[in-house]
Amino acid sequence: MSPISNAEINETEPSKYRVIQHGRSSDPTEKIRELSFILDHWDVFTENLEDEILDEQMSTAMIGSAYTQSSSALTLRQLFGIWRNGKGIHASFYDENRETITEPLYMVGMGGSVLSGAFVFWGIVPSQGLIVISNISPEPGKCNVRSNIIRYLKAFRGE
Repeated sequence: MSPISNAEINETEPSKYRVIQHGRSSDPTEKIRELSFILDHWDVFTENLEDEILDEQMSTAMIGSAYTQSSSALTLRQLFGIWRNGKGIHASFYDENRETITEPLYMVGMGGSVLSGAFVFWGIVPSQGLIVISNISPEPGKCNVRSNIIRYLKAFRGE
């Protein structure tokens, strides 16, 4: 199974960011659009904490499962809050060749099965201007659906 190139994802709207995709999932166009938006506004995460863009809701910033309730979609402010607390950040990810890269990957959302353990997660690697949508992780414990749903629900409620 080879990674999907940007051109295969959407021939009419290629991402300006490099995209790594492992596995096949539903149409990733909306995920790529929103992950690109986050990368475009990464400076807000580090510099301008009062920017109104932070109140923009990200429909793909959620955790979902076919067997449990999905979390609510988060705003950028809520998502950035999770990351500022050191949560939802993977220490490594797999590149196109399935080599482990030890750079922080900021998880935006994921879906999975609490019964089978199968998952797909999506996130960004700001240091590389990279979008990752993957069903494999060097840190599978970070892809636990139930604990991530709880984390995202707490962020949504401001806890």
